[in-house]
Amino acid sequence: MYGQTGNIWNSGQIYADVADNRWSADNPNPNALYPRLSLNIANNSQASTWWQRDMSFIRLKNLEFGYTLPKQWIEKWKLSSLRLYAQGVNVFTFSKFKLWDPELETVSGSSYPQMRVFNIGLSVIF
Repeated sequence: MYGQTGNIWNSGQIYADVADNRWSADNPNPNALYPRLSLNIANNSQASTWWQRDMSFIRLKNLEFGYTLPKQWIEKWKLSSLRLYAQGVNVFTFSKFKLWDPELETVSGSSYPQMRVFNIGLSVIF
C-alpha cells in the first residue's frame, strides 16, 4: 500500500472497481482482476498490454420520430400544419467496456461523457 512517495489513498483518486478488485494483503486472490496498487514509478512505467481494453461500441447518436397530422384534422383550427415529434441524442450505447464512455479520447476516463438529450416538441404553422 505504501510506495516510494506515500500512501496510495492520500495521493490520488482511483476507481472503485480497481480498489475493490485489486490484489492486496487483505485480498490475496491470485486471480484478482487488477494488480497491487503502488506509487512506485518504476513499476507503473513498465511496458504492458494488460491495461489495454476493448473499447469497441455501437451508439445510436440521433433518433427522431415525428407525425404530421392530416390537413382535414387541423383545418377546423385554421392551421396549415401541426407536427408532433420526439427526438433523442446519444440514445443508447452497446459496449462491453463499462467504466466510462468508450467514445472519450482518454486513457483514464477523466473527461465528461457525451450528453444524453431527449426532446419532445410541437411544430405549428398557421
